[in-house]
Parts: sequence; C-alpha cells; structure tokens
Amino acid sequence: MTTEINIEKKLEELSQAIGPDELMVEKVITHINTKPIAEFNQIRRRLIMNRFTKLAVAAMIFIAAAITITFLDKSASPAYALEDTVEANHNVRYLHIKSFNSSHDEPKEFWVECDESGQLRQARWHMPSWDSPEDGAKVVVWKENKIQLWFKGTTKRKSCLVTYVEEKGADWLVSYAQERNPWLAVERLYEQKSQGKVKIEVEQPADKSKPIVVTATYLPQSQKSGEREVLFVDRDTKLVTATKFYRLKDGKYKYRGMQEFHDYNQPIKAEMFDLDSEVPPDVKRIDRDQKKTELNKGIRPDELEKYEKMTPKEMTIVFFQACAAENWDELIKFMPDSEVKQETKVYYGGLEIISIGEPFTTNDYHGLFVPYEVRLKSGKIKKWNLAVTNRNIVQRYMFDGGF
Repeated sequence: MTTEINIEKKLEELSQAIGPDELMVEKVITHINTKPIAEFNQIRRRLIMNRFTKLAVAAMIFIAAAITITFLDKSASPAYALEDTVEANHNVRYLHIKSFNSSHDEPKEFWVECDESGQLRQARWHMPSWDSPEDGAKVVVWKENKIQLWFKGTTKRKSCLVTYVEEKGADWLVSYAQERNPWLAVERLYEQKSQGKVKIEVEQPADKSKPIVVTATYLPQSQKSGEREVLFVDRDTKLVTATKFYRLKDGKYKYRGMQEFHDYNQPIKAEMFDLDSEVPPDVKRIDRDQKKTELNKGIRPDELEKYEKMTPKEMTIVFFQACAAENWDELIKFMPDSEVKQETKVYYGGLEIISIGEPFTTNDYHGLFVPYEVRLKSGKIKKWNLAVTNRNIVQRYMFDGGF
C-alpha cells in the first residue's frame, strides 16, 4: 500500500538545493520542511546509505537535517503513519471483535477467519437481545456458504436453529463483517486521506506504554461528513486495538460507541464455527430451504413474483376472496400450515366481503393489522383485524392471526 519513494531522485533534488556557501545545511532543512511530513518519514525509513556514490554528500546532509527535525518535531521520531498499520494488517488471519453501543453494556461479538488474500473464510456473530428484542439473543455462523442461525428464544418465542445455504456467499454477512474489519477500515481511511476527504491527526504520547492515537475527522466533501473516529494503535505491532466513534451534534462530537480488537492471529477453535453440537438437543431444528419450499406450496416459479410483491392489503383481499370462492388451494398459499383444516372450510367457506380497511401497526407486534368485515355463510357478521407479516423465511406477506 505504501507509495514507493525513489531515494536517488530525492537526493538529486537535495543536491540541487545545496549551494556552494556555508549555509547549505540550513538550505537543505528548509527544502525538507516544504515536503509533507508523511513523505519525509517515508524517505527517512527507506534511506540506504552508500558512502561511495556521488550522492554521499547529499545523503549525509539529509541525515543531518533529519536529526535536526527530530529535535524540532518530537512526533517525527519514531515516525508513524497509516501505511504502517495497513502493512501490519496484511498478515492478520484471525480476529475477535467486541462492538459496544453507547446505550448498552453488553457488546456484540464477532470472530472472523480470513484466507491469505484477506477474504472472509468463516465467521461467527453473537447478537445480544437488545439488538432485536422480538427475536432475542442469537448466534450466527457462516462457513462454506452454509449459515446456521440460532435464535436463543424469548418469553414469546421458542429457541430454534435455522440452517440454510446461501449461494451468493452470504453477501449480507460478508458486508456486515467488512464494516467491522479494522484493516479494511484503515485502508479506507488511507484512501480518503489521499483524496483530501478526511483530516488525520496523530498523537504519540511520551509515555511509551500508551498507544498511538489517530484521530480521523471526516471533512464536508466526504460521505461520512460530521463523523469522527479515534483509533488506538499498539506501538509495537502497529495494529489497531480499539476504535471510538463520534458524530457531530449541536457543534460537538458525541460518543456513539466503540469496537475493541482482540486475539490478533490467535487461531479460533473449529467448534466455534459449528453450532450442531453446541445447540441443546431439545432445540427445534429448521432447514430453511425445505421450509421455504413448504411455504411456497402450490405457487409456480413463474407466478412467485406476483405473490412476493403483494402489499398487506392486497394479500388480505386475495385471502378472503379465496374463502369466498372456497378455493382452498389458493388460501393455503398464505398460511404456514400444510393444509386448510376442515372446520376452517365450514366456518369461512362462501363468505361475502363487506370491506377491507387500511393496514395499521401497534407497538407490541412486528407485523401489520388489516381491518376486515365479512358476512359468513351463516349470516353472521364478523369484524376484526387480520394479522399479516413478511418476517418469515419466504419474506412475503402471509397470515399470522386474527382469523
């Protein structure tokens, strides 16, 4: 990632800056000071002395200037730049991440293993219940395009283990991991710095036991304008140990949360990426692909899109039209059951639709309620709300209650 510096070319530039008078050292220092400090640091790190070359004098003066600048600018020794962390990250294969939210004490946790090219090979996520109270705490494992999703259960929902194959490589999980990947984050910072979209400030405390602090403030021309990240970098390894996130509000940067990075290159046990033996035997197992086939029963591939695009109200209308026509093959397409029960057929068969209202939501239900009024074959008027949801494996609106 580091831009290569042609040492001889730079020394030639220095030679041209040297005059025959006794002030040539001062002139060289002035010349160096016109260069960006990061470029100077790169040159200094890569400088290889050769006393027999024609550039030896310029090289010696360069060293003298470097010593002078070191005393004038303590941050230049030892030098640190984002490139150091980018380079150090190239050898990272394993990592454990803890992600803290400013409103919660319990973190999200991630374990990732990458291949030699840095691509995600397998991963594990622990998601606390606060992240999705309706689902409760859950664990996700991705390995060889196979996803295992363990819902640990809530007072209203039983624990279950859902397994399925993601042919596209679990794009959403990979994206999720990349957002929390410290080496990718540093590379993005490095790129935006070169584009002038972020201001980088480096603090190297005199106390060698304290980490290097890199403050990245995103400028107005950046898509992340108004955000700030503070990275804590280990002095020895040059790896990020933690990142704090801030957002500009009312003229001040407010703390949003932080990520901690643990166990760099500590191999992760194989059983961490296999939930079959970890999940208790009494927990219900669901093969999502098989369940998906069951829920789409009776729907031809060429008409699946029609059902997937139905709004809650459209689904409710078709649902009751099927009851009116006693078309149970159509009705079952919207129900999680394998068949329509006989008592349902007797009670709702041949009904007349009086009205279907507009969907509405409530605080205690994740789906929607659609008001309906129907006249049953018996002459009885039934007025109630049909509960519908698309939070299911097929991700289309289906019946969930109120019938």
